[in-house]
Amino acid sequence: ESNSALLGNWLSDPADKLTMDNIGQVLISFNDEGVLNYTILGEDKDEVIILIYEIHKDKIITCQPSHPKKEESRYYLDGKILKLEFDGVLYQFVKME
Repeated sequence: ESNSALLGNWLSDPADKLTMDNIGQVLISFNDEGVLNYTILGEDKDEVIILIYEIHKDKIITCQPSHPKKEESRYYLDGKILKLEFDGVLYQFVKME
């Protein structure tokens, strides 16, 4: 599977209670240069975390340049739904058009 399916913007799925309860409103943006913006949407202001990413099989490997440490997350892609596994919990995101 090509990485191109991941490119673009993904918003935490408002229909998925677990995701909303645990991480709230988050926007994940993958670009084709290996940069992932993880934006926590706040009421007053947004917090953006910029990560470098690469894809290996069914895993997204990220590194935050300001705090170098590789993190691996298994991912599942089903059309316009992206599921990311953090610490054994699946969080669900919806593709933005």
